[in-house]
Order: sequence, then C-alpha cells, then structure tokens
Amino acid sequence: MKYLYIASLADNSSSVREKVFLQLKHLTLSGLDVKLLPFTNTSILTEEELRYCDLPLISQLTEIQDGIENNDILSLYRFYKLIKQCHYDTILLRYHRTSVALILSLAKGKKWVPIFESIIEKEQFDKEGVFSKLLLFIVARIRNKFILSKSLAVVGVTDEIARYYADASGQKTTHILPNSIEKIHKYPAERNINKVVAIGNISKAQGFDRIIPMFNDHRMKHVHLYFIGDGPALARLKEMAKSVLCSENIHFSGVLDRQAIENELHTAAIGISPLAAHKKGLKRACALKTREYLSFGLPVILGYDDVDLMPGLQFVLQVPPDDTPISADDFLSFHAYIQQHSFLREDIYAYVNKYMLYENRMKLFAEFLKSQEVGTV
Repeated sequence: MKYLYIASLADNSSSVREKVFLQLKHLTLSGLDVKLLPFTNTSILTEEELRYCDLPLISQLTEIQDGIENNDILSLYRFYKLIKQCHYDTILLRYHRTSVALILSLAKGKKWVPIFESIIEKEQFDKEGVFSKLLLFIVARIRNKFILSKSLAVVGVTDEIARYYADASGQKTTHILPNSIEKIHKYPAERNINKVVAIGNISKAQGFDRIIPMFNDHRMKHVHLYFIGDGPALARLKEMAKSVLCSENIHFSGVLDRQAIENELHTAAIGISPLAAHKKGLKRACALKTREYLSFGLPVILGYDDVDLMPGLQFVLQVPPDDTPISADDFLSFHAYIQQHSFLREDIYAYVNKYMLYENRMKLFAEFLKSQEVGTV
C-alpha cells in the first residue's frame, strides 16, 4: 500500500513543519511507503525535507494551490483529477478545507484518513458574527455527516477530538495520535531553581495572564519569570507586569532562535504550558510545548488534562481549566518540592522515553493503518 500525506505547513511555523516531517520519518522507519504533498511555499523546505515529498505532484499542485485555497472550481476539478490519477491508495489529510475533504470523499478507489488537531468549528465559532456562525454550522454539519462519514477512520490528537468527530460523522473507527517529541535532551548544565520560562506564541489561548498576579506576593521575590516569544497578547502582559509587586522579576525576552531557546530550557527549573485550552472548547489536550519542556527535564505547570500525563505525577502542577489566577501558595509548594527532589529530572526523562517519543507513537499509528487496510481493527 502507498500513502500520500497531504498537510498544510504554515510558512511561519517551524514547529508544524518539524512535527509533520518527524511523523513522516518515523512512519517510513515503521515500514510505511509514504510521501508528502504539502500545501506551502516549497522554497522554505530543506533538501532533507524534500526527500519525503512527491516532487512531481508538488509541481502540479503549485499551479493550482492558490485556486484551491480560494475555492476556484477549475482548480478544484484539476485537484480532483490529480488525486484520482495518483498512484497512492490511501490519503492522510492534515489540511481541513471542506472542499479538499469533499474531493477526497468523491475520489472513488481512494481511501482517506483525516487527522484533527482541534475541534475546528468550536475554535472558529466564538470569533464569528451571527450570520457567519450559521454558515459555519451548516458547513460543519455537511462536512461531518456527509464527508467524514466516507473516510476510512478518524484520527485525533486527543481522545476528546477523535470522539467528537466520530460522533458527528457516525464514523466508528478512531485512533489517537498525540503530539510527540524526537528525543530527550540531557545536558549537564546547572539549573537555576528560581528560573521559570513561558515559551510560545503569546496569545489569549495560552492563558499566560494567569501567572502574573502571583508576583504580587512578596514571597515571589526570588523567582524570575521569562516570557519568550511574541504575539497579540504581549502588550497586555507587559502592562499587567508593571502593576505587580515583584514587577522587576518578570522579563520579556522576545523571539529567540532555536539554539537560544535550548539554552534557556537547559538552565530553567519550571516550564509554563498552555493554561487556557478551555478557550478552545477543550478539556483534554497534548500541547507540543509541554512535551518539549519535559524532554529537557523540566517540571511543568498546565491548565488542562493532558492525554499522556497520568494523575498524581510529582513533576506536574495541574491548575483548574478556567481563568482564575494561579495562587502563589500552589506555585511555591510545587517550587519547594522540586528544589528538594533533584531526582525528578531523571524521573521526567524516563517518563518521556516511555510515553512520548515519535518512534513508539508512529509504530502504533503505522500498525493501525495497516490493520485498516486489511479490514481488521
């Protein structure tokens, strides 16, 4: 069986690209014959990344990509012919334009598997006006009932997402494919026990505003918080930081390159994971940033139920999934425990190695896909 992986690679998101190509790498190592057809400007891809791509198909897609994204009928028809005539048996789809999913459902002789990383309509619904919400509801209903029902299976990064689309479409076969990491990062650097890092796109969906109020407590005077990144919520965080008692302990480092970020992770003591998954309508998640922190041996503070983290782990402080500020008492208790138990870092490495590596995750996914091709679960 031959597999074609269609994915949208955001030009400005190296993490999305890295994730897709690591998935491809480990699917290939697991014995799957798979190539990538990316919706992106291919000039951003490295020579190593292009090795995983179907270059002849890319050349055909390049001519019609803009038209597809603008729902141009002629471009969509040419894409339909491209899919029908390609030599792949099964399409993995990580690009959720309804028109593209419709084409895959109409291409007789082709099986396809959508991969969802969020509940798209819930994310979009809160941003739209009344008429747009009605249109969004209708489109989602059509996609879920009449398009997704024709897929081979539904894959989600969490069980909550997979179950949502399975229930909405009547599709009975699901698989969970959480975010993963390539390796653990051991480094003999001395940790700064008072250094806390919050890395990522600084938006409302991160919920980073929940951690600033605890710096109004004088007991936080030895703790330093570093925001690394940029985003639409940055200005508000800076304003909030000015008003707290220990304002000089809150730092804004801006956007750093990969090596600089790794240097920060090697010397930090705690990582701040997303604290507002509930704003996306999710109770469970599998944030890539959480896995990155853990791969560097950092305990984490998060505001959601992570699919890979068992209850009661001593290196995880899970706060309620709401907008309430994190209390200084909770933070300082967690901080003190970390300070007193240096063995936690090795416990974290062992946990990541067992549960969060791409190598193990993609073997299971490859086995799942193979089982579906022969008609077994």
